[in-house]
Amino acid sequence: MKVYLSHSVSEGDIALLDELEETASGLGVALSRSPRPWEPRTSMPSAVREAILASDLFLVWAMAGGEHLYFVNMEMSFVRNVRPRLPVFVIMDRNAPRTGFLQLPGGGSRCGGFWFDPGEPQWAFGHAHHLAFDNAEFAALTSAPFRAFIEPAIEKLYRHLGWKAASNGAAARAGG
Repeated sequence: MKVYLSHSVSEGDIALLDELEETASGLGVALSRSPRPWEPRTSMPSAVREAILASDLFLVWAMAGGEHLYFVNMEMSFVRNVRPRLPVFVIMDRNAPRTGFLQLPGGGSRCGGFWFDPGEPQWAFGHAHHLAFDNAEFAALTSAPFRAFIEPAIEKLYRHLGWKAASNGAAARAGG
């Protein structure tokens, strides 16, 4: 499965994207990360267009401190205009600025997504599990490898933010 990863994260969060690519690869998901930045006053780079056109799913990953929502919205606009049936999944920090498509409920997602709150990891883990294993619409629009990727991706996110997953799927503050 090919997933285009559109992102707006801070420099300190780039390591998380690297981990997500590694995790995805081990589950049969090829993440194609969007380059940042590219010149927004020119047309979208052909490599970006080609990667989106070749993808099976469009994943948005937006965190507080990211400065690339303009690029995310341009890529989402391309999807809406050129590949309107492409499933879109949005994972967005409640504290991240919201612009364009990301102002919409669910971030304008077509098959799933959620706002996450760094202070409430248990909810995010529960929601990720529900999407991956219980949500029929999500299952119909995504493949098994992507569904298998969601829970560990959220776990990596919370570990990155200083939280760790407890064995029962809930979360506990790292170190205590």
